[in-house]
Amino acid sequence: MNYELNIGARKFKCTTIPIYRPEFGVVGAICINADVNYLADEVMNSRDRIEAFFKNFCRTDMQLDENILSKDEYAKALKGKRHFKDESV
Repeated sequence: MNYELNIGARKFKCTTIPIYRPEFGVVGAICINADVNYLADEVMNSRDRIEAFFKNFCRTDMQLDENILSKDEYAKALKGKRHFKDESV
């Protein structure tokens, strides 16, 4: 699934890549949201910047430091909430 998302002056290119296992079907997805303005204004200005961007973007030793849950849902997850319908917490 590929689409563009516009939020005011911000523009993002969004791509979702399904993770498929033959024995189970779709088991997850990887979402990539690229800031189009940053790519156009900063990255595409020179070959060195393009190479540096892709070298950083394609690293496999990164550590996820962004939370995809709201602050409330994140706090509940830390207390044991397992999914969005779990009301035990």
